[in-house]
Amino acid sequence: MAREDRGMAPHAFPGSTPLSIAEVSALRLDGELRRATRDAFAPIGMPVNDLVRAQTTASWLPPGHAAVFTTAAWIHGALPDEPHTYFAQLVEGAPKKRIWRAGVTIRSWPIPRTDLVTLGGTPVTSIERTFYDLARVHLGEPRDDLARALAWFLARDELRERILAWLAAGRRLRYTRMVAELVHDEVTRYTS
Repeated sequence: MAREDRGMAPHAFPGSTPLSIAEVSALRLDGELRRATRDAFAPIGMPVNDLVRAQTTASWLPPGHAAVFTTAAWIHGALPDEPHTYFAQLVEGAPKKRIWRAGVTIRSWPIPRTDLVTLGGTPVTSIERTFYDLARVHLGEPRDDLARALAWFLARDELRERILAWLAAGRRLRYTRMVAELVHDEVTRYTS
């Protein structure tokens, strides 16, 4: 069985050729690598940003799927810690296949390509769609991690305007009015 068939091998740089544990250990001991995510390492001088976080998802993201929900929030920087469970969703037009991966929740209903951006070669939901997905779940089941991520989005004036414009664009999604009210309520709360 080849290394790539056994699951997630450590990478010195996301998307690079997997290294052996001995190679990664030696580079870490020499101070040349640091842990970037659970299964990826990066050179010491490389900042861990949205591109690096997105590239690290390549090791577990099934073909034809995009990183969504809390995984996308973490990639965009709204959540400080890598999620324990990753979330992926089928991209519109991709062939449907039954896929199971440990530690990954895979949603089979297609997400429109217009709601995706490509970061580091990886499809990820846009900031606006990510906010909507988090807010929709938060409305029904308030959670601290979702509240922190939503606050991160709303603390940025330029994102609030983009999110409101996205919600007002007449999408065929449920709860867009309630999510828009959430944005307005938070803006009112911060400005009062």
